[in-house]
Amino acid sequence: MKYIKVTVKNQKGVTLVELIVSLLLIGIVFGTINTFLAYGLNTYNTNRDRAEVAENLRVGLNRLSREMRMAAEFKSFTEANGGRLAFKSTGTGRTISYHISTSGDSESAKQLIRAVDGQGNNPVVRYVHKIQVVSALDGAGVEVLTVTLTGEKGRSGSREVSTTVRLRN
Repeated sequence: MKYIKVTVKNQKGVTLVELIVSLLLIGIVFGTINTFLAYGLNTYNTNRDRAEVAENLRVGLNRLSREMRMAAEFKSFTEANGGRLAFKSTGTGRTISYHISTSGDSESAKQLIRAVDGQGNNPVVRYVHKIQVVSALDGAGVEVLTVTLTGEKGRSGSREVSTTVRLRN
């Protein structure tokens, strides 16, 4: 058997060092892209949670203030356990109350609950942590209530909305 010696001149290829350097550069590029994507996703989720809390607070405050404007009498407000307020309805004479409670699902979110004459625990909105009511009299001696709802979802930051309600009495 005869062996033929083949020599290749002008080899085209990469050395091990060049391969390692290029892999390192690709790793840095992908790491940077991954960091930006993770930051963007985190920002998106936080802003989505903030918007959801703001929307829930507005819906809850709208429902609460609409009923309070029609109230015949403001009965009570306590700050315990996030707050509880009660007022007497003009049309039915029934006592309507709102309070904060923890949901029974896996999220265990705080929520605004509505009850009529102490019956029924009807959730109005989620992510409401606190109700505040400040009472004052206007120049005509009519009671004016400033109602504030405070809420938060996850680590979105605390948000609050408020309105002023002038009672009809």
